[in-house]
Amino acid sequence: MKGYITKEQLSDNLKNELSEFGSQLEHNAEKISVLGENTIFLSNKKAFQPNVYGNPSCTSTNKEYLLNELKLLKRTGIKEIIITVRTHLNSDGVTIDMTQDIDTLLYIYDQAKILGLKTYALRMSASSYHNNGYDFNANWNTWSVKYKEILTKVLKSFEGKGIENFIVFNETERIYCDLQKPFTANPYINSGTQKETFVLSCINACKLQGYNVSISPASLRYLNFVTDAIMENSDFICFNFYPQIGSNGNNLSLHNAVLSVDRLLDNALTNIKDKYPGKKIIITECGVLPYWEALMSPSAWDFAGYEKDLEGNPVNYFWEVIFNSSLKSKVDGIAIWFHEAFVESNIELIRNYIGGGL
Repeated sequence: MKGYITKEQLSDNLKNELSEFGSQLEHNAEKISVLGENTIFLSNKKAFQPNVYGNPSCTSTNKEYLLNELKLLKRTGIKEIIITVRTHLNSDGVTIDMTQDIDTLLYIYDQAKILGLKTYALRMSASSYHNNGYDFNANWNTWSVKYKEILTKVLKSFEGKGIENFIVFNETERIYCDLQKPFTANPYINSGTQKETFVLSCINACKLQGYNVSISPASLRYLNFVTDAIMENSDFICFNFYPQIGSNGNNLSLHNAVLSVDRLLDNALTNIKDKYPGKKIIITECGVLPYWEALMSPSAWDFAGYEKDLEGNPVNYFWEVIFNSSLKSKVDGIAIWFHEAFVESNIELIRNYIGGGL
């Protein structure tokens, strides 16, 4: 689900931008640390109305870790979670399997229920190998049969659990984006091909079990390239959202950062709402790791060689931006990612915005 980044692999553009406003980042870190009380004041004053969901680990099989993670989410005030069924590539480079077995997924569901956390949705993902160039065309017959087999197993295992929503493909754009639309990345599918037919069959399989169904592209822009049939058959609209913060260089104030996020959202979300009226809009992933450099690439998960901010200031800054952006009136829900790195100040900030918690 996350991209891979190292210090050496950062683009020249990213290096230059980091250099340009590095001093301002340090200033912001000091400012946020010193004005912590003001941050809380901001939070109390501006409640975030959309639902906020947690994303428990989709890789760990350690039950103690998973339980502690659910307890952490509970403390933030989150009341609902999204359980991700991650698929991974086996060592043969062709076949796939589940990263967490059914028992582990059911454990997450059961423990969440005991803690008073409702499972808002199940979500299946092939992003770990999709994003690394897996050849879906060459391996289509093998992959599609196994993916559908896993989907069927999950549907059967969670039957009667009262979960209302199923996000059937996460970050798998080469399966559901249309090559005939004005998009430069290849290879993507054409409407009416076997890939679109397969996606629609997976959507219908979930609907037959009573689920509201959607797909979740890696970013908002991909929604423009999802085939019309898939969008029309989706009951709600999802996308992952990791906005780059800091593009204004030395003007990296909270106000300018919020404006930057709003510019990314306003026209695109308005167009989506106009085209698909009445459909809820859910951001299925959003977050950042506790490194100031991560604000330039929030979806990245490896910042080896960079200094971690142990007080969680970059995370607080990111969520202040998100919670004060136009998202508060334009989406119906947002799911937190990277929460496993939260420190106490992050938990407090989230709780102040969304209320509740222990």
